[in-house]
Amino acid sequence: MIKYKILDNTADILIRVYGEDSATILSNSIYAVASLLHRSVRNINSEQTLTLKAEITPYDIVDMMNLVISEFEMSRILYFSSQLKDSILTLKGHRFLKSIKPSNSVKAATYHNLPARLVPGYLDITLDI
Repeated sequence: MIKYKILDNTADILIRVYGEDSATILSNSIYAVASLLHRSVRNINSEQTLTLKAEITPYDIVDMMNLVISEFEMSRILYFSSQLKDSILTLKGHRFLKSIKPSNSVKAATYHNLPARLVPGYLDITLDI
């Protein structure tokens, strides 16, 4: 199954993230932003995990995507997968040995045009570049 696709948009990056349930949409959102930030995982120092309490609304998904972006920018950690169990989210990723230039200049995921509720199937998310 396709995890996400980039939709036509004039200024920013608009992605459609797919999933049969909210946990899958969250996981695929994290994967999407990670793959847009860095296409290949090389020069890895160590695996990293981060565990936190999470709800799944469209706004929480955007917040998690922004967490991935900020950790990549500040700590050279790129989280690319997640697992949600009993409202506990575990992110998995890699720490890079040295600072790397992102593949795309993704600044943030935005709340623009987000629906009030998450409906399984897909979620459109705008990324500010």
